[in-house]
Parts: sequence; structure tokens; C-alpha cells
Amino acid sequence: PGSTAEGVCPTTSGEATSAAEIGVGGRDQAAAAMPAGEGEAGPMLYQTWQFVATSTEGDTAPSDFAPNSPTRPPIARKPTVGEEQLRQMHSSMRSSIRRGRHDKKKMRWEEQPEVRNSVALPEMTKEEQQLQQRFFEVVSSERSYNQSLKVLVTHFMESDALSMGPRRVIDTNVRHSLFSNAKALLDVSDRFLHDLEERLQESIVISTVCDIIKQHVDMHFEPFVLYCSNQAYQMKTLENLLKTEGPARKAISELEKCKEAQKLPLVSFLLLPMQRVTRLKLLVEAILKLVPVGDGLFALTQETLITLTQCVSRCNDGAKAMKRTEELIEMSNQVDFGKLKPLALVSHQSPRWLLRSGPITHINTEKRNKTSEVHLIVFNDLLLITKSGRKKLPFRVVDYCFMPFVAVDQYATLESLAPPPSTGMFRSSSDGALFKLSVQSSTDSCQAADSRVIKLTLLENSAKQAKEYLFEAHSITEKTRWVEALKPKSDDYGDERIYEAWDCPEVVSVHQYLSQQPDELSIEPGEVIQVLKKMKDGWYQGLSLRTNEQGWFPDSYVKERETAHSRARSLRLQHRLTQERSTSQPSPGTPVSPVMATAND
Repeated sequence: PGSTAEGVCPTTSGEATSAAEIGVGGRDQAAAAMPAGEGEAGPMLYQTWQFVATSTEGDTAPSDFAPNSPTRPPIARKPTVGEEQLRQMHSSMRSSIRRGRHDKKKMRWEEQPEVRNSVALPEMTKEEQQLQQRFFEVVSSERSYNQSLKVLVTHFMESDALSMGPRRVIDTNVRHSLFSNAKALLDVSDRFLHDLEERLQESIVISTVCDIIKQHVDMHFEPFVLYCSNQAYQMKTLENLLKTEGPARKAISELEKCKEAQKLPLVSFLLLPMQRVTRLKLLVEAILKLVPVGDGLFALTQETLITLTQCVSRCNDGAKAMKRTEELIEMSNQVDFGKLKPLALVSHQSPRWLLRSGPITHINTEKRNKTSEVHLIVFNDLLLITKSGRKKLPFRVVDYCFMPFVAVDQYATLESLAPPPSTGMFRSSSDGALFKLSVQSSTDSCQAADSRVIKLTLLENSAKQAKEYLFEAHSITEKTRWVEALKPKSDDYGDERIYEAWDCPEVVSVHQYLSQQPDELSIEPGEVIQVLKKMKDGWYQGLSLRTNEQGWFPDSYVKERETAHSRARSLRLQHRLTQERSTSQPSPGTPVSPVMATAND
């Protein structure tokens, strides 16, 4: 619908909008078509609803992307085409909100005409009105989500260019990878919205929506899990289509320019299901906070939240499992075992996934501590030590070991690892001399904590022999992250600070950060993250409250916000300082030296 035989949508004047007028991927791509409300540029799509709702709630407003910020470290990985389109869309939406292009009142329950004219509104408390607003948000957000799904299915998926018709520009497999089971999700949304609208028609004062949510999540939300599980393939398929000049890229670009899509990128529609199920969980959490504990609705709301949390977890687990499989297949196509006994990296018998991959310095103690760059690939059950290989197979494996046979010493230092020339060596059961590395004493713990050296002992390597390797990480944080990937957590924390779960500081992201490694966390502006661990060189490990994902990210991308935990820590610190000051005060009549007086002050 809305597309011609060439895949171009006509404008209201009957002429196709040119790429020069739109600027595909340009900064004003979304702002030019942002609806000020229903009936103007079309019904509000879910992408717009989310952005306007966030600003209406008074959350921390996502700041503009600031590539030239002096405190912002450079991003090593270039954003994908889809990620860049989303960044530009968010920037345009922020601009349109500042210009007042959206009437937020239309999103509020008390501003609905039938509510404003009723006698019930003046008699309700502020808390009761807030609860009605949360109920209404579930319905209004589902309307927008349903509208966006219809655009995805009828405008994109069933267009001449992307359908199964004779004018198609993609094959069946690509189409299935790109759209997955979007039609099934539209059916789920249609049923869900129908029941919500019926509840809304019963009375202007909504009794609850949690019973409807729980029923549909229990009975109809399984397509969400399948769709989210395929998201890794979906995003890769879209990226391949967008980065290559061809009829598919042209068709997608023309479809995005149409008024039906409100000039929003296809990637924003493809990401909607995961965003929707996550947002629905947040809405129920907000409802639960407003329902009194003794109220009859409290138990139902709590059960609904548990059901939704389980659904979101299944979606996340499915997406994570598929992403791990995709990473494994990609890695297996880049590894060359050479003369070593090859291993099948993709195993269906036991699950395997990538924990960390990256360069590290190898110190060859058999060649007078000569250094060279190697690339470690750490899976949950396997370690590969590689060097640069050929163009098509960039990782040449020089040794490998299954993780149960890897022993890690993180307290080694270069000084303690240098034995005398004629002593301190032992022979393994096979060829090759191995240094017998000294055990670190407790008096050397401070020196070891600052060391970036890691000693790995492969108790049984690729040749079924014992082998020791000495590596030096590029920073203390890099060392910590390598050790975490190579061995279970211990009580030896080194140069880090770990927070208890009940006393986690919270930060809000002020810039977008794209993960570089599997153990890193991608964050979006305005996202709230619980900090689990802080490193002195500017890296945090945290848990995203939006995605429930855990990983590392730079501290310059976030700012700390005040919470009950931070206030409690501040009060405890003030109390401790007061006690220390009172105990250090001299008794009356005792002369105080100027030095002591200054210290006490």
C-alpha cells in the first residue's frame, strides 16, 4: 500500500519525494514528518510515543549526541548504518519536542474530553489520577504500537519490492530473516488492543488493565520470544542490505520516505517488539508503585509483573542465545588451526559462546622476555591463542586449551618472574624448557596489584602437554577483564571497587555508547544503569535497568544521579567523620598546638 510499481511512494502532490529533499539518513529525516498529533501528519507511531512519553514523565532527558565532547572517549567501532539512522532519528525527535510539535496533553488521561467533562475527576485524589494515567498509558501505547506494526507489515513487508510478488528485489530467505514473524505479532497486538479498548469503553474510570495483560502474556505472547530470538540475524540482514548499493537499498529508502512511514527508518520499526515488551513491564512496575499494598489489585498487579518479567527474560535469553550462535559461526569462519589438531567451534552437544576477544602482549621468557602481539579468544569452555593470519582467515591458532585446564595467576610481576640465568627452570615431560615462576608473597601484594602481567598455565594444551604463557595487558582494567573471563571471581579485587547489590550507585547515560566486546554494555542516552564495579582508570561495570543486561562501559558516557543509596552513603560518611572528629578532640584544659588545631578544623 502506498507504493508504485517502482517501489516509490507518491507524495500528496503525486510526485515522488527525492532523496535530495529528504536527505536519507539526514539530521531532519524524522523531524520533517513528526506528527504534532493525530489528524495532522497521521496517527502517532510508537517510536514517537516512546520519546514523547519519556519527556512527559520527567525522566532525565537524553542529551544530544556530542561527538566532539572533550571528556568523551572515541568510539573504536564505527556505528552500523541502522545505528546511525536511529541516532539521527532520536536527535530529530528531541528537536521536534523542543519546538513543541507534539501535544502531550493528548497522551494524558485527564485531558481526554470525556474525562474533563465528568464529575468524577474533581473527586479523585492525585494518586488516583496518577493510577488512571498509568492504566491509560497501557492502552494509548498499544494503539501507537499497533499502528507502527501495521506500517511494518502492510507498508514494508507487503510492498511490491519486499513481498513475494514478481517485482520483489529480495529472495525468500532474506525476507524471512528481515521480517521474521511480524505478521503473528500484529495478530497478537490486534487481540490485545481489542480487549484493552473494550475495558476503556466500560467506564471513564478504568478499573484495571493488569488482568488483561496477564491473560494475553500467558496465552498469546510467545511470538515475542521467537521474534526477539531472531533479532541478531535480522539486524545483520538489514545491515547487509543497507550498506550495499542495489535495488533492495533503493526500495527500502523510498519506502522510508513515504507519509505512511512518517519518514522513519525501517530499523526503528524492526526493533519495536523488543521495545514494546520491555516498556510494558515498566508500565506495570509504575502501576504497582501506585497500588496500595492492602488493595485487592495489589496481588494481581504483582502477579502480572512477575509474568511479564519472565516473558522479558525469555526474550532476552532467546536474543542472547541467537547472538552467541551468530558470533560463533562468524568466528569459526575466521580461525585457521594450521598444523594443530582442528576443533569444531560450533558445537550442538554443549553450548559455547564468546566471552572476550582481543589483543594482548605476549612476553616470551624463553627469548629474553621478547614481546609480541597475540590475540586471545576466550569462550566459556575454550581458550584460543592466535596470531595474525591470512586475509580470509585472520586468526592463526598457535595453541589452545579447554578452560578446566587453564590456571591463572594474576599476581605475577615481571621482577618476580625473572629467574637467574642458570637456575629456576624445569623441563616438562616433553620438549621445551619452562620457567618455574616464583609464588608471590603477601608482602608483594601491592606491587602485584599494580602489575598488568597475567601468567597462564595450560595444564593440557593442544599437544596434550603442560605449557606456561606470560602476558601483559594494556591497562589495569584490561587485566581485570581478562582475568574475569579466564577464571571464576575471587575475593582478590586488586585495583577495583565492588558494590553490594543493596548499595549500588546509579548513573544515567548522557551519550550513546556502542559495545566493542561481548563483555561490554551498549547504552542509549537517558538509560539508567546500576553500577556494580568501578575501576580507577575510568571504566564501570553495571546493570542496565532497561534491558537487564550487564557489562562494562566508560564512565565519561554517564553521570551519577542521586538515589536513596547515595544519600545513605553520604550520611554514613558524615556520621563517621563526626565520630572521628569528636574522638580526636582534646579534653578541657589541655593545650592544643597550632598543628593539631589545624588538623582538627
